[in-house]
Amino acid sequence: MVTRSEVFFEDGYPRSEVFFEGFTEKSRDGYPRVKFFFEDGYPRSEVFSGMVTREPIQDLRAVTEEMARSPWSEMSQEILANTATQDDWRYMNVSDHLHDSTSFAIENPHMTLQLQTLNIATQSHVTRPADPHYYEPQTAFEIAAKMKSQEEIKEELEPLGVLFNRPVTCKEVNMAAFEKAFSSPVDVVRDRFTERGRNITFFEDVVDDFATSWLASSHSLVYTDAGLEVTARRFHTGSSNPDLRGMTWCKLVPPERFLEYIMVDGLKGTKP
Repeated sequence: MVTRSEVFFEDGYPRSEVFFEGFTEKSRDGYPRVKFFFEDGYPRSEVFSGMVTREPIQDLRAVTEEMARSPWSEMSQEILANTATQDDWRYMNVSDHLHDSTSFAIENPHMTLQLQTLNIATQSHVTRPADPHYYEPQTAFEIAAKMKSQEEIKEELEPLGVLFNRPVTCKEVNMAAFEKAFSSPVDVVRDRFTERGRNITFFEDVVDDFATSWLASSHSLVYTDAGLEVTARRFHTGSSNPDLRGMTWCKLVPPERFLEYIMVDGLKGTKP
């Protein structure tokens, strides 16, 4: 039996088994961030109060990739760490590095503890569809993010008194990306999707046993009459792995891709 999580609608807002309501904020460095709090050992994203940041697809592209980094991969690492409180994120300094497909295959995440700060370097690759008819790039299809596992982070930060909740997976990161996207459009776009849009179903991750198979794979986006079905690909290693120690790698759906679905699917049935 396949375990899955469905986003459904209640009182005009989406609800899921993991991520509930709240708001979007911008961090001190000016990049968009999703604020999280924790309940029952799971992160809850604060995305849906009245304080909604109105960002078009162009702005969400800066969440996917900004210069030589992916802000969303940095946020994904913090979600995967799943510390007991968001305040404990101050012990982590996550910096991402974007690569082309060749260098991405050989670069791996790493981390070092300096005093009471764990510096984590994640590695990412963004895939965008090539279309010669578009002057501007279309929405990114995928973010491949190489991150450190929660187990590996715990080994460094638990001695400092940092507490952790239960592990989460790439599926929960995709759910957070959807809610980030849902918080971005203006009210009329959100209302149209709430009224007319089809549900999004998040299935459990497909787990690859080997790094090579994960690199050659992709996440799954399946469009059906019932809506959109999303499945992430994950590669995970334990802290005892001699070659790739403490890794969690995810093939993720970018928030901008979810926003495109929200905007287009909400227009179904609209008369010109």
